[in-house]
Amino acid sequence: MTDSQSQYTSEQLSSRIRLPGVATGLFVVSPVLLLFGWQILMGTSSRRFFDGAPFQASLGTVMLLVGVASLLTALVLVGVRAVAQQQVDVLLQVERDRYAQAAGE
Repeated sequence: MTDSQSQYTSEQLSSRIRLPGVATGLFVVSPVLLLFGWQILMGTSSRRFFDGAPFQASLGTVMLLVGVASLLTALVLVGVRAVAQQQVDVLLQVERDRYAQAAGE
């Protein structure tokens, strides 16, 4: 029996999974939101938080929480990409071994 040749070139088999652009954007936006949210929220500390400046305290809290959520989302995306890349690497290694074994027979 003859084995058909691989339709994939070595360049296609060595491709990497790229990080989504959304994750990069979240990594850029999250420190800004964290910093400004913290500053706005701490600016209300001399006014007894919600008693003296309820909108400012609410805005600072929301910005701080959105910054935390965006940072966590970006980290989850990086983790998912790393797991997917490991799986792709394992599958590619299995395919290369299979073709090397078939070529050696």
